[in-house]
Amino acid sequence: MNYSFGMVQPVSLPFFEAGETYFLLHDFKSGQQLFMGKNSMLQNMYLAHQELFGRIAPTMNGSPSHSPYSSFDEFYQDSETFWRKMESDLDSIIHEHPTLSPKYINYTRQFWNLIKAEKLAQASNYLPDRKLPKVVLDKIVEKYWKNLPRPYTAYCGEIFSLRLYLLQQFMARNGFDPNYAAFQSIAKDGNLDISASQRETIKQYIGVIDDFRKKTEGLSDQNEIQKVAQAFQTEHQSVMQEMQSMMQDERLQNMIKEKSFIIQLDYATHILDSIGSDREMKDFFVGLDVTAMISGSNHSLSPAMMDIAEKCISLPIVKDGVRVLNQKYLDIESKNQQSVQSTGMSRGESLFRELMEPYKGKIILVDFWGTWCVPCLQALSKSQEEYHRLSQYDIVYMYFANKSPEPKWKDIIAQYQIKGDNVVHFNLKPEEKNAIEQYFQVNSFPSYFLIDQEGRLLPFKVDARDLDALEDLLSFACLANSNSDSGR
Repeated sequence: MNYSFGMVQPVSLPFFEAGETYFLLHDFKSGQQLFMGKNSMLQNMYLAHQELFGRIAPTMNGSPSHSPYSSFDEFYQDSETFWRKMESDLDSIIHEHPTLSPKYINYTRQFWNLIKAEKLAQASNYLPDRKLPKVVLDKIVEKYWKNLPRPYTAYCGEIFSLRLYLLQQFMARNGFDPNYAAFQSIAKDGNLDISASQRETIKQYIGVIDDFRKKTEGLSDQNEIQKVAQAFQTEHQSVMQEMQSMMQDERLQNMIKEKSFIIQLDYATHILDSIGSDREMKDFFVGLDVTAMISGSNHSLSPAMMDIAEKCISLPIVKDGVRVLNQKYLDIESKNQQSVQSTGMSRGESLFRELMEPYKGKIILVDFWGTWCVPCLQALSKSQEEYHRLSQYDIVYMYFANKSPEPKWKDIIAQYQIKGDNVVHFNLKPEEKNAIEQYFQVNSFPSYFLIDQEGRLLPFKVDARDLDALEDLLSFACLANSNSDSGR
C-alpha cells in the first residue's frame, strides 16, 4: 500500500448526543473512567474497546507532494482494496466479541464510512489541478452526503471535514473566490460610502486581474508568466499603486471583510442546498462557520454580518450560541479600547511591526498555523520544496503558531525541516497571539499574507499551498515595488 491516510481512530474523545445529560466518574489514581446517564452505553463501549478498534484503524503512509499515483483511477483502485481489508478486519473483531452492542457496531461502521468519504474527497490534493473527477464528486454526494448518519452531533468532526472538502471542490470548479467576489460587489454597489475614484480604481483592478488570469491560463513556464506579469505591471502601474494605497484604509478593509463573509456564507448555503442538505444540517454548519470566524479572528461580527448570520439560522439553540459568543467578544473589545496606542495602531499591528522590523526591505510571507491543524501540517510537509522553488526571491518566511504546546511545536519544526537563515518562528503568549491574529483578521488555518518591501500588507488572497499562484503573486509584488522605486 502506497497511499497515506494517516492514523484514524473511531473517535478521539467520547462523543455526546444533543439534549442528553452525562456524568463522568474518573478515578485519577487508576485512570479508569465511567460515564453515567440513561444513554451512556455507547460512550462506555468506546472507553472499553478503543484499543481494540484502534489496532485496525485506517492508516497508510505518503504525502500529497509526492503522490505515487499517475492517475486518479490508480489511486481509487488502491484505496478500494484498502477499505475492503478494513471492513473484513472489522467483521472479524465483531465476530470475536459478541457482547459488543449493535449501537456501537453501527456507530463504528458509520464513522468509518464517513472517513472513507472524507479521504476520497481529500484525494484531490494528490491531483495536478486539485479537482476530483465529476463522477467521483457526484458519488460522494449521492452515496455519502445524502445518507449522513444521525444524530449529526455524534459525527460532527467527520461531517464538518467532509463538507469542507466538498465546498473546496465546488469553489475550485466554479472559480469562486470570496475576496474577489467582494471586490466585484463593492464596485457595483452604488450605496456604499466610497468615493467615485475609489470605485473606479476597484473596477480597473478587477479588470487587470481578469485579464492577467486569462493571459496566464494554461501557462506552466514561470518565465513566461513573469513576462506577462511584467507587461501587465508596466501597463497598469498606476492602478496597482493606487489599489495598494487604498488597502491601507481600515474602513475599506472592514468593508471587504464584511462583503466577503456575507458572500461566502451565502455561497456555502447555496452549495448545501444543491447537495440535498436539510434545515438542521444547514443551521449546524452556518453556526459552526460563524463561531469559527469569531473565535479564529478573536473579534466580534459587525452588525451587518451578525444580521445575515441570524437570518441564515433557524434553530434557536444555534442562534443563541452565536449571540452569546459574539457578545463575549463585544465585551472584550469594549474593555480593550484603551489598548490603541497614540500612534493610531492597534496593539496587534504595533507588535507585528516590531517583530518584522529586522526584515524591512524584504518580502515577508506570514503563515498562521497550528500543531493541531491537519491542513497546516500537510502544507508544512512541503516546506523544503517551497523554499527551493522560491529561492530566487528575497523573501522571509514568518510563522505564527496558534494554540500549539511548545514541545509539539518544536517537534513539528524539526520533523518538516522548517528552518533556514530566512525562516523565523513565533509561539507567542495567548494575548499577543490573539492581538496579531486580530490585526490580520485570521479566521481559518492555515492563513497566509504577503508583506511587501515597504512593510505594506498586500491586498491579495495568498495560499502558499499553491506554489504556481504564489510565484505569480511574488513576481507581481516585486515588479510593483520595482516600478514604485523607479517612479520616485
